[in-house]
Amino acid sequence: MRNKFYCLFILLIIPCIAIAELKDGFRDLKWGDAPIIGEMKKIYDNEKTSLYVRESDKLFIENIPLNSIAYIFYENHFSYVDVRANKKYYGELVSILKKEWGNDFEFNGGKYIWIDKKFNTMSEINIDDKTEEVVTRVFSQKNGQLIAKEFNEKTKDDCEAINKNIFEKWNDNLTSTYKEFNKRREDDGNVKSIISFNDKKALAFLLRDACKRERFFYSNIYSMDFVSAIHSKNINSAVYIKNYILLKDGEEPLFILNPIYESYVNWMNIHKLSIIVDGKILLENNLIPSKVTHEKNGIAFVEKYLIICDENCLSKLRKISNKSNLAIKIYGNKIHYVVDKKNIEYFKKEILNSLAVFDIINKAVESHATGL
Repeated sequence: MRNKFYCLFILLIIPCIAIAELKDGFRDLKWGDAPIIGEMKKIYDNEKTSLYVRESDKLFIENIPLNSIAYIFYENHFSYVDVRANKKYYGELVSILKKEWGNDFEFNGGKYIWIDKKFNTMSEINIDDKTEEVVTRVFSQKNGQLIAKEFNEKTKDDCEAINKNIFEKWNDNLTSTYKEFNKRREDDGNVKSIISFNDKKALAFLLRDACKRERFFYSNIYSMDFVSAIHSKNINSAVYIKNYILLKDGEEPLFILNPIYESYVNWMNIHKLSIIVDGKILLENNLIPSKVTHEKNGIAFVEKYLIICDENCLSKLRKISNKSNLAIKIYGNKIHYVVDKKNIEYFKKEILNSLAVFDIINKAVESHATGL
């Protein structure tokens, strides 16, 4: 996600804070150095200030993976670096930086701030709520405020134009992978269609919500439109699991698992999902009670939960094949249910197709995600 930092600049306020031991720059670059020709790639330029990335950068701080590192130069002098990571690493990164920079910091406005007067260096770490990333900034105080002033005054229109251009590339890359059929607009304004991917390895049902700027890719039309399992089977209670891909405009796709409980009897209060393959637990998730949705569908009690799969989850799902001996259990407070064999077979086919769809979409948009 290297494109998320095109509009990362904010007003830098230099308070009177404690002294820390910081470096005169970042990694092998010192404040005032010029861009390294042939190694650094300029991706933004605004009169006096320019932004670069290094393709060879090691995107790690100790064992923490990073999303991006951006180098900012003022009048061709290195002045500022912006480092981003998934917000789940916030606590670990704060601990690493305390170890690296010391405990002489100030916590101000949701930021940890260090300053070193010897090298005229300041650093801070906080969470960016818009992109949901941990952001670490290290900069030269000499040019930090000049950079902020220039960008606050002049970059709003430029940022919008750049993000629009990136989004158009994102959209072109995405839509070039498939063809749409049977396109229809619903009463709520959403658009539904069937899509066939160009490599013919996957088929999906697409729901486009223009108001929310979201796309949903389903491997089964019944996953797109809620169909009651207990009503169709004339039984009192049932559990099953759907999956789909959520793609927000300008972002990378999310793979969603959606365990569901239905009953004419009572609430179950689902709290755990287990997927077992060939007698071994493949995936087990404890569900957060406050995030379980409880709905009444006519006279039926319906409970649902959304699991956003990370890389570890996806790698486990990729172990499922058509020949897998699969069992799925959903647990409540006092009871658990096993997904029936018919829905198990549906699940296996959907997972294999959905993973293929996910990979196609992810490959198409990953280098053009803007985080709009």
